[in-house]
Amino acid sequence: MKGSDRHVRYLNTLRLAIEVLGGQNAAARAMGIPQPTISRWFSRNVEHFPLDLPWRIEKATGGRVKATDFFMETLNAPKEERAIEHPQRPD
Repeated sequence: MKGSDRHVRYLNTLRLAIEVLGGQNAAARAMGIPQPTISRWFSRNVEHFPLDLPWRIEKATGGRVKATDFFMETLNAPKEERAIEHPQRPD
């Protein structure tokens, strides 16, 4: 999977989480980040996100959006095609 495809998958999963949480303001509060940060992720096509973001989202959504949803293509790709390794849950 190409990097741009992974990025689109990540942003789509992030959009779903924001919808589940009730919008950007509610999502920002639930994840403990400023709302403008979320807005920047979409408006500036940011490609780097906090490493623990998927797990924050899983916790904030009560598991309705799983951390693994952000990485499924990476996990399912043959090892030689993986551009990144699946991050481990932070302690």
